[in-house]
Amino acid sequence: MMATDLGLRDRKKAETQRVLAEAALRLFAERGFDAVTVADIAAEVNVSAKTVFNYFPTKEDLVLRGGEEHDGSLLLAIESRAAGESILDAARRHTLETFRRMREVPAARRDAFRKVLQSAPSVQARWRERQRAFEQVVAGVLARETEAPNDDPFPYVAAGLLSHLGRLAYYDVIGWPDGRRRSAQKTEEAIEDAFARIAEGFGSYGVRPKKR
Repeated sequence: MMATDLGLRDRKKAETQRVLAEAALRLFAERGFDAVTVADIAAEVNVSAKTVFNYFPTKEDLVLRGGEEHDGSLLLAIESRAAGESILDAARRHTLETFRRMREVPAARRDAFRKVLQSAPSVQARWRERQRAFEQVVAGVLARETEAPNDDPFPYVAAGLLSHLGRLAYYDVIGWPDGRRRSAQKTEEAIEDAFARIAEGFGSYGVRPKKR
């Protein structure tokens, strides 16, 4: 009975988080992030502002719901990779899987998220803050797995690269740097190409040709 109650409690919590986040995203997209208060969101869902903060530490986290699950699943992909599989290959597989899930999100919801993210500097800052914290966690995992000495900076470099490569899975949602849209096939090709370039190394990247 206790296990059943716990499962029900977790499901209710997850549903409340989903309802709050979806209501917030809709209001933010309609009115603008700064114009909507936490009290407005609470009223929309018929809960108190305190309840909102019980589920989301900051207003910005209402937009970024799901990020923790993505980070956790990337760590799991790295830590549970098969014998003979590199960290880069595990991250590549995870990035492609994440991208395919993102393509299943309704276009209207993706467009709303993109609109809010691109117009709200505080949300962008919060995302970067969370990325930096996650990179520290990944760096710790990589350092332990590779038995890197304490003064070795490479686990942190590798963690940063993995974090940025993983962001490719979200470009359809957050927007490509050049502002253009891409088909699913083109996006998968871009992900594969980026991982392949990293696997080859940076030695020949950006070498300036000698002047004649």
